[in-house]
Amino acid sequence: MIERLVNLTWVLVGAAAAVLSWRIGLTGPYGPDSGLFPFVAGILVCLGGVGLLLTKGHAVNGLEWPDRAGWRRIGGVLAGLAFMAASIPYLGFAAAGVITMLILLRTVEQSSWVSSILLAVISVAATLGLFGYLLDLQLPRGPWGF
Repeated sequence: MIERLVNLTWVLVGAAAAVLSWRIGLTGPYGPDSGLFPFVAGILVCLGGVGLLLTKGHAVNGLEWPDRAGWRRIGGVLAGLAFMAASIPYLGFAAAGVITMLILLRTVEQSSWVSSILLAVISVAATLGLFGYLLDLQLPRGPWGF
C-alpha cells in the first residue's frame, strides 16, 4: 500500500512540475525558454510514476536502515546541497561549487584531499567553461568576480 502511495506521489510531483514550468514558458523568441527543461523533467518523472503504478508491487521484508557510514554519506549529500543553495548568492557559483564538491567527495566518496581538490576544481572549471562561456549563460558571480 505504501509503495502505491509513493508511486502516486511521483506522478503528482511530476505533473505539478510540468504544469508550473508550462506557466513559465517553454519557448521564447530565441528558442527554448527557461521552462522547457523542468517541463521535460516533470513529464519524465510523471511517466516514471505511472510506470511504477502499472508494475506489480514488491513486498519489503525486513527493512534495513543504513549503517553509520551510510548515514554519514546521506548527511554529506544533504550538507553539500544545503551549503550550495545557501552560499551561491554570497560566494558565487565557482567558489560554492568547489566547496560543495569537496564536501561531497570527502563524505560520500571518501576521496583523498588531493584528488578531491583536483576533481572539484576541474569539474567546476569545466562547468563554467561549458555553461558560462560556451553557452553564454549567466552564472552567479561571487565577490571575487568568478
